[in-house]
Amino acid sequence: MRKLGELVDIKTGKLDANAADQDGLYPFFTCAVLPLKINTYAYDCECALVAGNGDLNVKYYNGKFNAYQRVYIIESKDKNILDTEYLSKFLTLSLRKLRSKTKGAVIQFIRLGDLTNLKLNLPLLEEQKLITQSLSKSENLIAQRKESIRLLDEFLKSTFLEMFGDAVKNEKKWKKSDLKNYAKVRIGPFGSLLHRDDYVTNGVPLVNPSHISAGKIIVDSELTISSKKMTELSAYVMHEGDVVLGRRGEIGRCAVVTRKEDGFLCGTGSIFIRPTENLNPIFLYNIISSASMRKNLENYAKGITMKNLNSGIIENLKIPVPPIELQTQFAQIVGKTEALKSQYQQSLQELDNLYGSLSQKAFRGELGVSKNQKAIQV
Repeated sequence: MRKLGELVDIKTGKLDANAADQDGLYPFFTCAVLPLKINTYAYDCECALVAGNGDLNVKYYNGKFNAYQRVYIIESKDKNILDTEYLSKFLTLSLRKLRSKTKGAVIQFIRLGDLTNLKLNLPLLEEQKLITQSLSKSENLIAQRKESIRLLDEFLKSTFLEMFGDAVKNEKKWKKSDLKNYAKVRIGPFGSLLHRDDYVTNGVPLVNPSHISAGKIIVDSELTISSKKMTELSAYVMHEGDVVLGRRGEIGRCAVVTRKEDGFLCGTGSIFIRPTENLNPIFLYNIISSASMRKNLENYAKGITMKNLNSGIIENLKIPVPPIELQTQFAQIVGKTEALKSQYQQSLQELDNLYGSLSQKAFRGELGVSKNQKAIQV
């Protein structure tokens, strides 16, 4: 085990983020995950780049580039002792551990000492390179799975546009109607109906805007109410097939209530919509969450400091209403695609767990090199 400061030279970038030029010839590394471009370079080397704040990511690069002033540029002093790609993998794992130690907190920045004091297991160069190859293969599998999930999302968006067109432009000339003619709209209970002592742990969950993410409902077990209080607020209980919509913050954030969330309470910051039999909830979700409709909702929202939607805005929202048979056909396509996506997401989680385990073993010196097979043995 060696301290990283003994094995590497560390510099920082010199430029401000506004030095970027979208037509530049060289990569410009900031703290964002994706690099920008710039017309001048200050460095020409093989190195690991660590974002000092922001997204807290690590990149490997070999060539000409420039860097933002809060990016650490880390070079191996002797590449016969420490391989740069091995160094990059080690730093990636170290940042994961650094995040895990800050439960509930946000890491504001990484200090130079956080890096130089890291302890690195240093096997022979041949083993470093084999470990790097193994981890890279795992990373490629993870990237492929993420791309598969992204393509499924793109498939659903393109299928929706192909079948129904843009929700606002309505190029296909569907009949348009106020949403209130096809659904019941109800705003969540006013804050005066819920008090601090009404909240319990592991009770009936509330769904506020912060609990809606990427079209899914993710509740907080600490923010729940008792069954007794739920009885008092029974008018705000949501059921399978409702669409819950955040009415403040990120306008247009919504999700379909599934069987799993049946019986959850609509929170004070949300609105729920209960479609009639002539409006499919999955179709409605895709209407509301579409880019053009979200822009419309932002324009309709009231308020200056924080924009809000009210039940009247949602009730009078003009939506296209194609035949229910076509809506149902689209919902069936979504169901099959989401089932496949769920399999991919489970596979991705397993791959990510395996990668984490493999990384930890590698940098604890628990992976060995077979001289005969030239392979890593776990």
